[in-house]
Amino acid sequence: MTKISELIILGASSVLGKEFRELLNDHLLDIGSIRLMDEEDHSGELLSLRGEPALVTKFDPDVFSRGKIIVNAHSAQAHSDLLHRAILSGASWVDMSGTLNLNSGVPLVIPAINRDAITPETKIVACPSSPTVMILQAIYPIHQQWGICQLSGTILLGHSFHSQEAMDELFEQTRKLLSFQELPQKIWPFQVAFNAFPDMRGIDSSGFSNLERLIADEMERMLGVPNLISMFMAVWIPTFIGCGISLQLQFRAVPDLETTHSLLSSNLKIYLGDMEKGPEELAIFQTMRQEKICIGRLRTDRTDRSILSMWLAADNFRTGSVSNVIEICNLMNQQA
Repeated sequence: MTKISELIILGASSVLGKEFRELLNDHLLDIGSIRLMDEEDHSGELLSLRGEPALVTKFDPDVFSRGKIIVNAHSAQAHSDLLHRAILSGASWVDMSGTLNLNSGVPLVIPAINRDAITPETKIVACPSSPTVMILQAIYPIHQQWGICQLSGTILLGHSFHSQEAMDELFEQTRKLLSFQELPQKIWPFQVAFNAFPDMRGIDSSGFSNLERLIADEMERMLGVPNLISMFMAVWIPTFIGCGISLQLQFRAVPDLETTHSLLSSNLKIYLGDMEKGPEELAIFQTMRQEKICIGRLRTDRTDRSILSMWLAADNFRTGSVSNVIEICNLMNQQA
């Protein structure tokens, strides 16, 4: 029996909202109806929703009420007033913006890991950042087996992590560079086409960017390891969608590779790349529009057998955000 009367998608016209709408075609979500909302500039647009045209209306908190789930796929800056109105109305709020991820009073949820964090009383839930979702979906069973004490890695970011405008600029720069034209530089003040560079947004006194600091904090909360040693370097690469992670894990006990392979292969969210098929099997491009995390290059360190290295690749929208939020909505519906 349907318990939630309506799902409201805020930011339905955004690139994240588009992925959310498309993935709803492949998932059974037992909710009465779905409403699309966005900024006034997008009001009146007809978008596709489960094979049918659906009208976008402007943000209207007056329709928020108990028995509705509001999914925020909009920018972090625009949702604070809407969140306040949602709380007052008794509606449930699932946040994808990242704004609430450091709020200790808001549960970070990956249903495959901590579904018990959602109870009938839970009204606000935050989805962890997509690199955190990717990493934890892969390593959590291994952590339960041997206990992670340190993790580090390099995170390769496609420009969808920034915005639709950043992807558009990458496309235009690539096109104009190949035809020897002047490059547009609105999002980034330099050439990003055919270029890679470290994430420098919000560097703090310790040298961490906003994203690197966020991932480290999320890891500590989700793994339940106080003072977890966590060191990541985020790097922008000239791709549109997708995320690749070179990951190193150190355990309290020496991990067994055969058992590790077994734990990973039994995880329905994981695809173990076939090394005999070559590097294209593990390429970020191969994961686009897929819901599984591709893992390969699994090995222990040559001198310290407690250190395990692996490569992860996934679609940062589908695997890292949207499919996780759909599972959260289903779980909240069951708890209603």
